[in-house]
Amino acid sequence: MKYCHPAIAIVVAMWPALSAGQQTVVDREHKRDKGIKKITEVRFEYVDGQRTKTGAKWGYHQYDQRGNHIVNGRYSAGGGTEQGHPMYLRVYDDQNRPIKRIWYCNRTKDNPAGSICLVFKNYKLDQHGNVKEENGYDPDGRFFARVTFERDREGRPLQRTDHVENDPSAQKRHVYKYDDAAGKIETSIFGHAGTLIEKTVTVNKYDNRGNISETRHYDADGKFKGRSAHRFDEAGLKIETVTFDQNDQPVLMKRFDYEFHDR
Repeated sequence: MKYCHPAIAIVVAMWPALSAGQQTVVDREHKRDKGIKKITEVRFEYVDGQRTKTGAKWGYHQYDQRGNHIVNGRYSAGGGTEQGHPMYLRVYDDQNRPIKRIWYCNRTKDNPAGSICLVFKNYKLDQHGNVKEENGYDPDGRFFARVTFERDREGRPLQRTDHVENDPSAQKRHVYKYDDAAGKIETSIFGHAGTLIEKTVTVNKYDNRGNISETRHYDADGKFKGRSAHRFDEAGLKIETVTFDQNDQPVLMKRFDYEFHDR
């Protein structure tokens, strides 16, 4: 019987979300140029179309002075970080190249650090310094998964392939097509046998400063699935996102608070 660490079952389901957030060189330079130290996300829900008055801290991202994304975590319902939600810690070398990404889980109030569930390392980078391959290992050092990227000159993914050791059925391939003139991104997800699982289309609208002011989502048949409206400050930092459902009713508001490195 083939070995499968308990954490693998979780990561197989979460793998697209875990890998999609890979930081690109452009993103790192943006965070460094802005001097961003921490981003905190506060969420407000809507009930019967009315926004609740009290927001709840949801997630946070921390960056070093070189713009590297070093921590990604979630807050508990009480606003603290000692919670059951996992936390990522990222480590870089002196040339800003990723060394490892550590996933801490089983976090509690009595044990806020939690325990190491997964470690991603053995990165391969493209000529621009963007990640083109990363490998995942369980706490005992057993290899369990690999994700590979093909990117365009801007660092955007053209294709991502997820391989899970000992579970070919979990392998997926994501193909991305861009229509910059229309602000359109088409995403197709294929299973291990090459069968199309899902196809979605995202259309972005931009403000006069080049920021994405609205994102609209459609399914493969062109049916409207929802949208998000974004607001930015004078420095070009996103400060608010409101999400609408398929009936164009607001369901969630996110506000973003920033802390900066001393300059």
